[in-house]
Amino acid sequence: MLTGQASVAAATLAHAEMRRLAPDLQPDTLDTVWDVYADYACGGDVRDIRAIRPELYARFGRPDRLDDRDQRARAHRAFSTGTPDPVDGLTEYRLRLDPAGAAIVEAALDPLTKPVPGPDGEADTRAYVTRRADALLDLVSRAVRAGDTVPAQPGTQLSLVVKLADLQTSSAGGQPSGCGQAIGGVDAGRYLALATTRTLSCGADIAPIVVDEAGNPVLIGRTKRLFTRAQIRALHTRDGGCSYPRCSKPAGWTDAHHLIHWIDGGPTEISNAALLCSYHHHIVHTRRLTGHLTTTPPPDSEKDCVGTENGVDADGDVGAVHPVRVRVEWDLTPGSYDRALGQPTR
Repeated sequence: MLTGQASVAAATLAHAEMRRLAPDLQPDTLDTVWDVYADYACGGDVRDIRAIRPELYARFGRPDRLDDRDQRARAHRAFSTGTPDPVDGLTEYRLRLDPAGAAIVEAALDPLTKPVPGPDGEADTRAYVTRRADALLDLVSRAVRAGDTVPAQPGTQLSLVVKLADLQTSSAGGQPSGCGQAIGGVDAGRYLALATTRTLSCGADIAPIVVDEAGNPVLIGRTKRLFTRAQIRALHTRDGGCSYPRCSKPAGWTDAHHLIHWIDGGPTEISNAALLCSYHHHIVHTRRLTGHLTTTPPPDSEKDCVGTENGVDADGDVGAVHPVRVRVEWDLTPGSYDRALGQPTR
């Protein structure tokens, strides 16, 4: 500071940070840490001076103090009950984690926060924090579906009550009305838009309860709503991941979607199914998009080797058998699902 290499503000902050850190440092590292702070003070950026303390504490701190710190932090893990805003529909949570917990969460979220193509193939428009929120929901959804490792008890499921008349009006292409209502958990009483209810009802972690106008449960003839584990494994093999164009989400992070919706009479069979990641699953429902199975290779890829197709081989022999792969082809025109069923487009 006396020679002008460090400003008064930077030198004062570096001194204060060192005094705060010194009691927790290994005694033989004090000179080294002083040198680090002196160098940062000469750099002049007060943000860097503040930011370096965690690294210095981790590298040069006393092991017993570090252990005590982590144990204290673990004891103060906290995840608040959500505070919903009835106007904008958002619920705010507060989460505090110790270093180990934070490392686990970040390691799990990081690969899931990468941008994915938008509805029309454009760059992902979601903010980074929005992608993190979506990634967290992907993790939770996958956990509650993992019946082999997580008990699939009613307490882990979201139950939604929805009127049959509302679903039928929506399915017929009419103006959507009504809503779904959560029951049976800490979120009981929360209202969800009908389109959201239809999207969520594809998932194994959602239990839709269809009722009549008086609130009496209605038994719908198609009793098998959810795909079996064997069917899902087959879909993993067939689709390989999210079937939405240009999406690279792996199969483990997808849901089985009814191409013809279950409420519209679509069977729960792999011939009526497609894998979709949660983001594109939402897009397919909100934009009312239709998909169908085809053996025609996409324009930008080569033929694969599942199934057979008669045609002409490289030598010009008619009737030759060529290997082809069954894939899902999507019509990305909004309202294509309704048009495919011969219904008015909403």
